[in-house]
Amino acid sequence: MKARNVVSAEEIQEAILKHPGAFVTPKRIYRKFSSQTRPDGDTVKSQMIYLQEISLGTFQQVQRSDFFFKVTPAAANTEALANFGISLEEYAAHFRKTDDGLTDSQREAAIENHPHGDAYDEYLTSQSGIIQSDRR
Repeated sequence: MKARNVVSAEEIQEAILKHPGAFVTPKRIYRKFSSQTRPDGDTVKSQMIYLQEISLGTFQQVQRSDFFFKVTPAAANTEALANFGISLEEYAAHFRKTDDGLTDSQREAAIENHPHGDAYDEYLTSQSGIIQSDRR
């Protein structure tokens, strides 16, 4: 039996931070990796919790789904991002994108329950219509 290749914690963390959008589910992250190296959901969740501990986001359950909500680029710790080889500009570009892999109901629930709601809305407003919030 061949030993299974393992994805490092840093690779998972980088995948989370570079994922398109302001929030992401663990499932969206572990599916980025091949079936030969795919981490399990608990491993991805533990890396999301680590990113929360270093103030790059918040891990939270919304309805029945787990989400990692990234901090807005305006609030991002540039030194922490640099440790992952990610510039603030690159992080902001990923943050502004939309994750087309989420269902409409997941996206709506995440926006409505965003833990950085006011900061998120202010950031979207400051981007002069690049992306729009559906928060109510």
